[in-house]
Amino acid sequence: MSFQYYRFAPAAALEPFVDCYWALRSQADLPTGIPERIVPDGCFELIFNFGSRHRHYNQRDLQRFSSLGSSILIGQRTRYFHTELAANSSEGLRAVGIRLRPEGLYPLCGMLAGEIVDEVIPLDAVWGAAVAETEEQLLAARSPDRLPSLLDAFLLGRPDLRRQAHPGLDAAIRRIRQCKGHLRIDALAAELNLSIKQLERLFKGALGVSPKRYARIMKFSDLHAWLDRPDASINWAAVAAAMNYYDQNHFIKNFKEFSGLLPGEYLKELREQGGPWT
Repeated sequence: MSFQYYRFAPAAALEPFVDCYWALRSQADLPTGIPERIVPDGCFELIFNFGSRHRHYNQRDLQRFSSLGSSILIGQRTRYFHTELAANSSEGLRAVGIRLRPEGLYPLCGMLAGEIVDEVIPLDAVWGAAVAETEEQLLAARSPDRLPSLLDAFLLGRPDLRRQAHPGLDAAIRRIRQCKGHLRIDALAAELNLSIKQLERLFKGALGVSPKRYARIMKFSDLHAWLDRPDASINWAAVAAAMNYYDQNHFIKNFKEFSGLLPGEYLKELREQGGPWT
C-alpha cells in the first residue's frame, strides 16, 4: 500500500491558532480492522475522515471499540490510544486534518480543553451541519493544493475567532515548545512573573493538563526528530543522554508511558505503517 502525506501552512491570520493542515491519500483500498496508534504531541486534531465510520478502540481489549461519526475531534492527549480511519477512500483521499495549537481550541471550537482530555468526539457535535458541507468541498477539490484555501475560508468564518488566551499562557506555551520540553517549570513561572499555581491554573484551563505534563509531552514529541532518520538502528542510550534523561531506564519508562511500547517496538510499528509523519 502506498501513501502520500501532504502538509500545509495556514493563512497568517490563523497561525496563532493552527499549527498546520495535512492530507493523506492512499493508492489502494485500505485494510479494515487495523488500529492505528496515536501518541501525545501537545496539539488538538480535527480530522475529516472519508469512508467508513471512525472506530475508537478499548485500550485493554482491541477487539472492542466504539463507533463515532467519520469526522472527529481528538482532545489533548496525555497517553496513547488506538483509532481506525476510513476503511475505503474516495478518489484516494483518506483524511484531511487541522492540527490546532492549544490556544486555538476555544476560539475555533468554543470548547474548554479540560472537557475533552484524552477524548475523541464526533466533529459534528462541535460544528453541526458545517461539517458535512466542508467534507463535500474537500472531496470536490481536484488537487491537494486547493485544500488549504478551503480550510482557511472555513476557519476564518468562525464567529468566535478572536484571541482568548492570557498573554502569560501564550508566552509559556511558546517557551516550552522552543525548549522542546527541556526546562524547569519553576524557572519558567519566574521568567513570566507568575507563581507556579497561577501557571498551573492557566494550563489546566486552556490545555487540560499541567505545565509539567505538557513539557513532558513536548519532550516525548521531540523524539520524532530521531525517529525520522532513515538508518535502520538507533542507539537509544545515546538518545536518552542527548535528551537529558537521568539514564536509559528512565527514558524507556517515560517512552512507554506515552506510547505503550518500548522504543524499538514503536519505531518498528511506525516504519511498517510508512511513518512517522511530523
